[in-house]
Amino acid sequence: MPLFIQNPNVNYAGKILPRDKVAFEPIPVDPTNNPSLVTLGGVTLPNDTAIYLNGKKKLVMTPILDGVVVYERILREPYEIEFEGVIRTQEGNRQIFGQNEIDNIWSNVWLPNSVQKLVNTYLNKLGIMEVVIESITPYTVRGSTNIPFRIRAYENVPGQSLIID
Repeated sequence: MPLFIQNPNVNYAGKILPRDKVAFEPIPVDPTNNPSLVTLGGVTLPNDTAIYLNGKKKLVMTPILDGVVVYERILREPYEIEFEGVIRTQEGNRQIFGQNEIDNIWSNVWLPNSVQKLVNTYLNKLGIMEVVIESITPYTVRGSTNIPFRIRAYENVPGQSLIID
């Protein structure tokens, strides 16, 4: 027979636990600040897709006689954007090669020769709503079912760029 009986209630910060416990409520995802959601041409890329944004300016410079440089024109080139991710597909409790997922990206993002709508809170807040896909590079890794990929695109500025077929 035990000499000491443990009290299941704990006094903590003015509360008696577990009687006064507070249920955990996960923090809701803010739809206006969700940079891990990347949708290109209606296809949602994996949540851990990295986004590389490259901005470049075109400068027209003329040196004058005393050695000073005169900037005649400064303009911004379209942003170059690169998406890098890994397709991981699970069926039940095993990993499988994501043939359907890469086919979805291939058919709906890469093959269409048109401007693609871009949904990403990070890029959309910077004013980038549409892109033109330049290249796609999926590859396989020996002994793995993962499919790493890179998609390179350029910003399309509606009204400032022309698409001619």
